[in-house]
Amino acid sequence: MNRPSKHTENRTNHIRDYFNQLERRFQYGLVMAFFIPLVALSIYFHIQFDVSLKETGKHNLAAIAESQRNTVDLFLQERLVNLFSLFHSRGFTLASTKQQMQEFLLYLRQGSDAFIDVGFLNPNGVQVGYAGPFPYLQNKDYSSQGWFHGLMQHERNYYISDIYLGFRNKLHFTIAARQVIDGQPYVLRSTLDPDKFYLFLRTINHGKGVESFIVNTAGRFQLADPSRWQALSPSPFIPPTENQTSVQEIDKNGDSALVAYAWLKETSWALVVSEPLRLAYSQFYLARRIMLISSAVVSVVFIATIWLATRGLIGKARENAEKRGELHRQLLHASK
Repeated sequence: MNRPSKHTENRTNHIRDYFNQLERRFQYGLVMAFFIPLVALSIYFHIQFDVSLKETGKHNLAAIAESQRNTVDLFLQERLVNLFSLFHSRGFTLASTKQQMQEFLLYLRQGSDAFIDVGFLNPNGVQVGYAGPFPYLQNKDYSSQGWFHGLMQHERNYYISDIYLGFRNKLHFTIAARQVIDGQPYVLRSTLDPDKFYLFLRTINHGKGVESFIVNTAGRFQLADPSRWQALSPSPFIPPTENQTSVQEIDKNGDSALVAYAWLKETSWALVVSEPLRLAYSQFYLARRIMLISSAVVSVVFIATIWLATRGLIGKARENAEKRGELHRQLLHASK
């Protein structure tokens, strides 16, 4: 009686070991068959999201830079039109009077409150007419000034200078228009307030965390947030001159940022738009989180389904095998 009992116990243990191994093989095999395509697809879609959404962020920032560049160019063009129109105004004469210059300044300020003053220069570069808050500039000789040389040597009949201190020792920039009268070049020039110009730049700035500023070819700030940057100080980013517009990733003050720039058409300035990477690529980070969470949830559900289904099917097969073994034992016992 003991020998059949021991044989039966060994047979039962053998059946259980066999089906336990079969269950693990089925479970691991199905999980691997699921995970290998899932991982491959996840890597593929992650790369695609990485490329497409990052490109979308770059295109969006580049569009902001180009839009603001066009707006700034238009602002400068309008100021130049204001200045040129003085040459053709009814009250214009070569023998400028104080009243005439005051009327000119009033007209300019109706176009923009960024205008500080206005001056009329004879062919020798002497400012023979002036209206504005610095009366000592009357009869000032500008022939040695960089903007005057730039105007006289430039193919264009207008010139926009960088921001500088000048005779008044106060930050400003000059726009000047040249007109040939009786074979001689005469100049109308005006200076603009950078602070007012920056306020205009802020009004066209949009986007949370987006910072806009203007630098010259030497990489020095022309217009920037005064709470963050000092005028004429070096910019941490110098836009390359090879391309009119471009987008780059840079490390700024220890923080990674996406920077887009667009060179102005009216002067050698670049409008730069900077945005932290965490904001520029926010759509990418959100999509990646959603994808990872979705993949994790699907994986857990699928693994649980595989585990439970396999355990149920193999359990029934093991139970049937054990019943057949028990029946076989009983038949053997009955035959004896």
